[in-house]
Amino acid sequence: MVVVTKSNFVEQSNDFLDHLPSAAFVAVDEEMTGISVGNQRPPKDETPSQRYPDLKKAPETYSIIQLGISLFHYTGDGKSPSPPVIRNPSEASPAAVPNREDPDWTVRKYNFFAFPGKDSERSVVLNPSAVAFLHQHNISFDKWTKEGVPYLLEDQAEKAVKQYTDRVLEAEAKEQQESKQPTVQEASQRRVQLRRTEDVDFFTRAMATLRNWLDTPVSATAAILNNQNPDNQNEAKNPPEGACFMLPECNSFMRRALYESIGQEYPSLILEKVPGANRIQVWRLSDAEKEQRQQRLRKEAWSDLIVERVGLFRIFFALSQVCRGFELERDSPMLASSLADVDFHKEPTLYRGARNRKVPIIVHNGFMDLCFLQTHFVSHKLPDSLAECKAAIRKYFPVIYDTKILAAECSPIHFNDNTRLGALFARVSSHLEGRVQVIRPPPPPPGESASAGSDPSITSEEHFADYDAYMTGICYLGICQCIHRMSEYPGRSGGVAVKPTVGTLTHLLEPIDDPEVRKAFGRNLLYQMSMFNLDLEISGVNDDPLCRGMNKNASYRVANTPQSTNTRDIINCLSRQMDRTGRPVVFEIVWIDDTSFIVAASYRPNGTHNNRQQNGSGDEVLMEHGRIIHNALKDRFPNSNISSMAQYLEEQEKKRLAAAAETPSEPSVVSRMLNWIGINVGSSSQQGTEGPATKKRRLD
Repeated sequence: MVVVTKSNFVEQSNDFLDHLPSAAFVAVDEEMTGISVGNQRPPKDETPSQRYPDLKKAPETYSIIQLGISLFHYTGDGKSPSPPVIRNPSEASPAAVPNREDPDWTVRKYNFFAFPGKDSERSVVLNPSAVAFLHQHNISFDKWTKEGVPYLLEDQAEKAVKQYTDRVLEAEAKEQQESKQPTVQEASQRRVQLRRTEDVDFFTRAMATLRNWLDTPVSATAAILNNQNPDNQNEAKNPPEGACFMLPECNSFMRRALYESIGQEYPSLILEKVPGANRIQVWRLSDAEKEQRQQRLRKEAWSDLIVERVGLFRIFFALSQVCRGFELERDSPMLASSLADVDFHKEPTLYRGARNRKVPIIVHNGFMDLCFLQTHFVSHKLPDSLAECKAAIRKYFPVIYDTKILAAECSPIHFNDNTRLGALFARVSSHLEGRVQVIRPPPPPPGESASAGSDPSITSEEHFADYDAYMTGICYLGICQCIHRMSEYPGRSGGVAVKPTVGTLTHLLEPIDDPEVRKAFGRNLLYQMSMFNLDLEISGVNDDPLCRGMNKNASYRVANTPQSTNTRDIINCLSRQMDRTGRPVVFEIVWIDDTSFIVAASYRPNGTHNNRQQNGSGDEVLMEHGRIIHNALKDRFPNSNISSMAQYLEEQEKKRLAAAAETPSEPSVVSRMLNWIGINVGSSSQQGTEGPATKKRRLD
């Protein structure tokens, strides 16, 4: 793996930017300091909109430790073997695909350590259970806190880049101005006048020591400097770029006088204020040394912008650019490979460029990962409503696939027996043997040491962010190829024909609004630890679909049942039910509390989890089974409240709207002040109501 810290961020982020635009897809995973606030479990029938206010607290509170990204590139030549056959767990595992000299896919893994900069407004909060988990899996907190790459929000990064660009342009203009010799009149107008005797004496002594230093050969200046500054000998040295001299400490007025006088008398010298001290540093350089020093300072300023200021926002920005279909502007200050590649005269702006294919983001149970990206790179606070949060996520990442959804909802085989990332990876990886190659970081040039964290001998493991991202991408690759092979997804780009950028994953070339892709691969559906999936393309409050193919009109909520009711009673009530064709009614039971539960019809034609994918009558069968379940529940629990989930959610929304309408609006500041001094200001609905007169505050 490649561990990316401040020491190698420029090098590794450049490598990332070089290969990002051509990726077929990008897998992302994160390790955080916590993923939940509070220990109370939410009700199982709570909708994503109802759960969102509590969920958003974690990304707003905790921090990213590692950001893992894996870039998957298709490298096949059109002669790729058929997609792997991944069988049901009960069937014998097929023989692994023989190793091929040229793999079909290559992967580049990056593990970015992230830590807030010293000027960050973000606090670092650690959840004890998360810390214990990360310690158990050998996450280095020392590397995180000492070497983690800082990051900025979007508006802060744009401001930092603009300030840097303005400084560079101002320096260029100043150099051009200084190349013109000022007239005697202009020079005299700029200079300050020293009137106090002690100021004149100090100025005379300082200039005398400077002239003495200038008359001394460069090789002897080090001894003079050491005698002048015995306590801080490291402040002024005789570096390779020439000789340096430290003037005595003084106030800003005297420094200005020295700047003006030395600048006029010795225009070839370079003057600069010593950081953290009220002193002037004088440099005596040759023309070649001046150029060398100027280039070094420019490179350091650009490197400081990339590493210490913009930091990981550079990665987020590039990722969101590519995911939105924009080209990366590699001549901009933020994305250029080096200072020499920057075009400072191009207008700096974010998110522009020609349109390309939108590269999808792949996650595993990734709603929280996406929310953490928002709070770290867009705004510290998430939007108040789930609909606004969905829109914010899709603004930066319009195409998202969740391997948890693929395994549990879309796959033609029974992956949902265990959809944990490690278990899925173990199932899929053996069938892709020899077809995926992990690209190791290149060795350093002769005479240079390897950058920190790029040792190819270091192996990754589960719960390191880069390796989890890699496993996520492998699961996505394997399950998608399985869907292509075993489902009826037509693929408008030519079925399973090999394509130059995405191989057999031809659905990645379809328009992002293609309903077939959405249905077959669960595009923009995110897994939730509840009865619901999160649909990023739906903005309604209670419109998110139920999980595992359940239908709100064929799922029933039973409330106020006797406390003695148990699961066996429900099974006995429904287990012998048949539809008109003799098919048994399949159902799922979800307990809400001791007296409430949900029973949902579950129909999976031909053993698939997506009941609409292969059989057009799946919805009809599901609704018929739902009616049978409803009738059986009414007979068994006649005194209980039974309603479909669609009816229940509609009633809940009506209650919410009614409660919001009854909530009194917050009075204005003027109204509160008038009420305080005794002038009653109320709404028109309150005027004319019967009741005791309001006492007015008496003014004395």
